[in-house]
Amino acid sequence: MQAMPQVLRQGRTVFNIQNEITDMLHQLGSGNTLVHHWIIMPGDQTGESDPGVTMERYPGYRLKAGDRAMVLLESNGPGGHHVAIARHFTLGPACETYRKIVDVAARAQAFAASRMKSGETLRSIAESTRAFIESEGYVTCDQNFMHGLGLTYFEPFSLNHWSETLPLPENAFLHAHPIVRTFLKDTSGKPYRYESFVLDTFLVRPEGGLRTTTLPHDIVEIE
Repeated sequence: MQAMPQVLRQGRTVFNIQNEITDMLHQLGSGNTLVHHWIIMPGDQTGESDPGVTMERYPGYRLKAGDRAMVLLESNGPGGHHVAIARHFTLGPACETYRKIVDVAARAQAFAASRMKSGETLRSIAESTRAFIESEGYVTCDQNFMHGLGLTYFEPFSLNHWSETLPLPENAFLHAHPIVRTFLKDTSGKPYRYESFVLDTFLVRPEGGLRTTTLPHDIVEIE
């Protein structure tokens, strides 16, 4: 992730960037299992935010000045254990609209992690996190935002729906990325989806989730 300011350059295609990230992950020891990594929502900072818009949607897109790009890594390392992380980048200054929603997403994740305590349930975490996001003037969705990440990619526990009441065990690994969503309007007045999240891996502890990744959540502005 620390190499991304040198990788995300104007004129490069999403396909080229994805291939370089794949090569770097393999050289660092990832492999022999499922390795996820995506460039998500590349393009205009205030354009429609759809996490499904990745390399598979348009691999030939070339980054340009003013673009945003979120880099998401879910891969394993030596020993086989997976870690997940996602951070935001802009090619030039970040606009206020983008900066604000990323800030709310980071605080929503911190809120969810603070409740990631042994004995707690995913249902109560989901419900309280939804209330937090709504108190910030945004909405969320029912998409899974907290699940296991271990020697196999999708270990239990998993917030696949908002009714899971099985207590969390101490020292379980979970990753968390609560989705923060709002709606903006285009020049014709038609509303479109605008959303964001940050992603990290946590260890369930009695006092709340312990983040295992250390990179700040601030948007990285690439000159």
